[in-house]
Amino acid sequence: MIRKAVANGEHFEHRASDPNIPERDYPHPITGLLPLLVVLSVSFLFHDSLQQYALILALLGGCICIMLINFRHFHNMNKAINEGDYRRTNCDRQYGGSGRFRNDGQSITRLCGSS
Repeated sequence: MIRKAVANGEHFEHRASDPNIPERDYPHPITGLLPLLVVLSVSFLFHDSLQQYALILALLGGCICIMLINFRHFHNMNKAINEGDYRRTNCDRQYGGSGRFRNDGQSITRLCGSS
């Protein structure tokens, strides 16, 4: 399909109305494996002594690991937290619950916006 479009002379042209997405330094995808290893190792090491609390500790360790590895990529944490809280609160007012789902027969559509 793409080859056919290119053969017909179609190509991409940037319009003035298109959003400008600046280039950013994204984290390396391999760094996503380290938090997974932290979660697995902490949960296996402390499962006998802490039982079900080992999973909570392991997930907390994974979250802290992500924060430490990708700290330079978190530009405005307060804005992200506040915007997410506003959307959740607004969704609670509109639909009586955060993140409810509706099955319309064909697919499951998330209420309260796309994010």
